[in-house]
Amino acid sequence: MSDRRHFLGWDQPILPRAAAWLAERFATADELDLGRVVVLTPGSRAGRRLVELLVAQAEQRRLTLVPPRSTTPGMLIERFVSSPRPCAGETQRQLAWIEALRNGERELVSRVIAQPPAPDDWLGWAALAERLDALHAELAGQKLDFAQVARCVDDLLAFGESERWQALASIQSRYRQQLDRQGCYDPHDAAAQALQVGHVRADLQLICVATVDLNAVHRQLIEQLGERVVVLIQAPKRAAPGFDLYGGLVREYWAEQTLAVDDDQLVMADRPVDQAVSIIARLNALEGEYAADQITVGLCDEALSPTFIQQFQSYGLPVRHVGGVPVGRTRPARLLKALADWLEHRRFSDFAALIRHADVAAYLAANRADEAVEDWQKLLDRYHSDHLQGRLSGHWLGESNRRTKLKRVYEQVERMTGDLTADARPLKCWAEIVVDLLVRVFGRDPLHRYEPRQRLVLEACESIGRVLRQWSQLNEAHCPSVGGAMALRWLMRQVEDQAIPPEADTRAIEMLGPLELALDDAPVLMIAGFNEGSLPTSLVADAFLPDGLRHALGLVDNAHRYARDALALRAIMESNRQVVLVAGRRDAEDNPLMPSRLMFACKEDQIPGRVQQFTHGSIGGYPAWPTDWPVAPRTTLATPPPPVLPLPEPITGMSVTAFRLYLACPYRFYLEQVLKLKTLDDSAMELDGGAFGALAHDGLRDFARSDTADAVDPKPIRQYFDAWLDRSAAERFGDGSLPAVRVQLAQLRRRLHAFADWQAQRRAEGWCIRHTELDFSDEDVPFAVDGEPFYLRGRIDRIDQHEQTGRVAVVDYKTGDSGQTPEKAHRKGPKNNKQWIDLQLPLYRLLARAQGMGEVGELGYVLLPKDPADVGAVWADWTEADLQHAQDVARQVVRGIRQETFWPPSKTPPSFDPYAVLCG
Repeated sequence: MSDRRHFLGWDQPILPRAAAWLAERFATADELDLGRVVVLTPGSRAGRRLVELLVAQAEQRRLTLVPPRSTTPGMLIERFVSSPRPCAGETQRQLAWIEALRNGERELVSRVIAQPPAPDDWLGWAALAERLDALHAELAGQKLDFAQVARCVDDLLAFGESERWQALASIQSRYRQQLDRQGCYDPHDAAAQALQVGHVRADLQLICVATVDLNAVHRQLIEQLGERVVVLIQAPKRAAPGFDLYGGLVREYWAEQTLAVDDDQLVMADRPVDQAVSIIARLNALEGEYAADQITVGLCDEALSPTFIQQFQSYGLPVRHVGGVPVGRTRPARLLKALADWLEHRRFSDFAALIRHADVAAYLAANRADEAVEDWQKLLDRYHSDHLQGRLSGHWLGESNRRTKLKRVYEQVERMTGDLTADARPLKCWAEIVVDLLVRVFGRDPLHRYEPRQRLVLEACESIGRVLRQWSQLNEAHCPSVGGAMALRWLMRQVEDQAIPPEADTRAIEMLGPLELALDDAPVLMIAGFNEGSLPTSLVADAFLPDGLRHALGLVDNAHRYARDALALRAIMESNRQVVLVAGRRDAEDNPLMPSRLMFACKEDQIPGRVQQFTHGSIGGYPAWPTDWPVAPRTTLATPPPPVLPLPEPITGMSVTAFRLYLACPYRFYLEQVLKLKTLDDSAMELDGGAFGALAHDGLRDFARSDTADAVDPKPIRQYFDAWLDRSAAERFGDGSLPAVRVQLAQLRRRLHAFADWQAQRRAEGWCIRHTELDFSDEDVPFAVDGEPFYLRGRIDRIDQHEQTGRVAVVDYKTGDSGQTPEKAHRKGPKNNKQWIDLQLPLYRLLARAQGMGEVGELGYVLLPKDPADVGAVWADWTEADLQHAQDVARQVVRGIRQETFWPPSKTPPSFDPYAVLCG
C-alpha cells in the first residue's frame, strides 16, 4: 500500500494549512471544485471552520468555490457505504434491545447485571438498552461482536466475565432476530456486510484531516478506497514514526515525547472560579491587542463551563460556548418534564411548578383561565400556605370564591394536558398526542430563528419532533404499552442531552471542549482544567470494558488517550501561538484534584519546580479591568434595597406586636409595616411556626367560647379538642395533606390534651375565662406621646378573672417548641441593665384597662411546648417601675416613627429574616 500521508507541520494550526493544501491540489484556472471530495475531521466544528478557510482561499485566488462535503468519524461509513436493507433508527434499536432483554430468561439478564430493572421499570430497561447499543457500536467499529469478546475474556482468564459475555452474546443474537422480524438491519452490521461485498461509492475522494482515532471499520473503508484517500497529518515529516499508514497515532512513540511548555505558560489556581479569574487576568494583560474572535478558551472539564460563563459575563466579556445548550434546559423540555411530574404524582408542588412555567402561564392567559383572578399564582401560594395539600384531585378547600377561581385554572390545565391523561397505550400512539400538546402551547404565534429565545424553543421542538417521528414509524406490535407520564420521561431521556449549537457571534470569545482544541486556529488559546482525568482524558471503572480488556481487544484505552492528548498538546505548543495552561487544585465541591501527567512530560530538572508550583504556588487575585477596554464594567448581582421614601401620611397607630419589629430593625419595620412587603411561596412542606400557632389559637378560642370551658374534669375537654381537631383538619387540609402536617396534627393533639389537664385544674381553682380573642382596633386605645394622639391595636388571646378575688390575668398563648418565659421573650442584657426587645405584654395591660377590666394583676403566657409535661402558665414578675419603663420605650418607638427614622438596617438581623436579600 502506497504512503498516502502528507505531513503539514505544526508550526501553525493545521486547518489553515489544510485549506491551502486543498486549494493547491484542486484549483483550476477559474474554480476550486471540491464537490466530489469528502473531508473527514475529528469534530463537526473543525469541518465547518475548514469550509470557512476554503472560502477565504477561493476569494484570495479569485476562484469559484464548490465546497466539499464534511463528515466526522461517526458518519463516515454512511457517506460511502449503502445498505441494501433499511437500517433501524435509535428508538427502534432501543426497543429491540429491550425486547431481547425482557423476553428472555431472567437468569440470563442477571448474569449481565446483578439487579435487573423491575418488569415495569421502562426507563431502567431503556438505560440498559442504551448501554448495550453503545457497547455494540464500539465493538462493531473494531469488527467484533459479543461472542468474540467472550472468547477473548476466556483467554485472559478473567474470573466470571466469560459467562457474562456469553449471556451478552445470547442477548445480542436475540436483538438481531428482533430487527430481522421487522425487516431492518442494525446499521453497524449493515455497514460491515456492505463493506464485505464492496458496496462503496466510487465517485468520491476522502481527505482525512488530523484523524488519529480511526477504528478497524474506518481502516477497511480506506483500504477499499485505495488511491482516492489522502491523510493530512498535523506534524512535521520527522514525526512520521509516530503515525501509521492510516494517519493513526503510534501510542508508544507519543508516550515518550516531551512537551515544550514553559513555566510561565503554566498557571495554578485553586477552585473553578480562580481558574476563570486567572484566565481573565491573562486576557487583561493582552491590553486589547486581540479581538474576541482571535481568542479561544478551552475547557478540558465540562463542569467548569457554568462558572466560566458566569465569571466572564460578570466582567462584561461576551462568551460563546460551542457545546451549545442541551435540549433538556430549554422551555419545551422543561414543560414536558413538569407535565410528567404532574401526571405521575398529582402533587401540589408539581401543579404549582407546571403553571409557573412561562409558556403554560401564557397559555392560561390566552385561554382566559385567569379571568377575574388578579394574580392566580399568588392565590395558589396562599392556598398552599392555608391548606398544605400534598396531592390535588380537583377538590378544592376553603372559601367558595377562591375555590371557584382555582378550579377554573385547574380545569384549563387539564384541557391543555389533553389525552396525556389517558390509559396506557403503545409508545407509538403517544407521538401525535405530544405533538398536539406542543402545538397548543408553542404554536399560538410564529417562532423566528433570528430571535435567540425563540430559536431555542424552535430548535428544541424540532429535536423533540425528530424523535416523535421515529416513534410514529414504529411497529405497534413491538412497542411497550406505557402511560402518558412514562412516555414523556422516555422522550426526555432520548433528547435531553442533544445540544442546540449557539449562534455565530464574532464579538464573543469561544469556549471549546478538549477534543476541538488541537484543530482550533485562534492565535490566543487559554486552556483550563489542565488536570489528570481531564487532560489527558481517562476512563475508569467501566462496567463492561475495563482498561485491560480494552487493550486486549484493540479498543481505545487510557494509554491511547494519553498518547492522543500528548500529540494534541504538542501540536498546540509548537504552533507559535500564545498558549496558557491553567490547572486547578480543587473542584467545585472542594475535592482535591491532581495535576495533569502532561505537565511533567518535560525535562527532569523542571519536575521538582512544577510540583512545588502546583502545591504551594499563589493563586493570584482578581484583576482590575482596564478602563479603556471596550466592554462593560464588572457588574454586581446584589439586589439594591428599596429606598426609604417620605411617608404619604403619618402613622397614627399600630399593633402592639409591631413594636418588637421596630426595636429589632427600623428598616425591616418600614418594609413590613409601611411598604406591606410579605413573603409568599409554595415551598412549605409543613406548618410553619406561625401557621401551627394559628391553628392552635383557633382551637383554644373556640374552646373558650364553648360550654365545655367551665368543665373541671379534663376528659370532656380532651373530647372537645379531639372532635374539633378532626373537623378542622378535614376542612382545612382535606384527605391529601402532606405527611409532615399529619404528624404535626398528632403533636398538636398531644399538646391540647395536656392543656385540658391544666385548664381543668385552673377552673377548679376558681379562674373563669372572661374574654377570648379580644380585638382592639382603630381608636379604641389612645396612647398619648408628647401630647399628640397615638393609638394601640392588638388582640388579647385571653383574659381570666378569679371568681372570689376578682383578680385579673392577661394570658397570651405560646406554641413554640422551647416554651420561652415572658422575661426572656421581652428583655435581654445583664441583670442590672435589662433592655426591652418586645413590649407585647406590658402594652396588653393598657388594652385590658381600656376594656374596663381594671388593674391587671398578672401578665403571662400559657405555654403549649413540644414536651406536654411543660404545658402550663408562666407569669411575669415585673415591677411597676419595669412596666413604666416599657411604656417609656414604647414612646421612644413612636417618636422614631413620627420622625420617619427607618434607616439603616440592623447589623444583627433576626434568626429568621424574610428580608435578608433586601437588607444585603
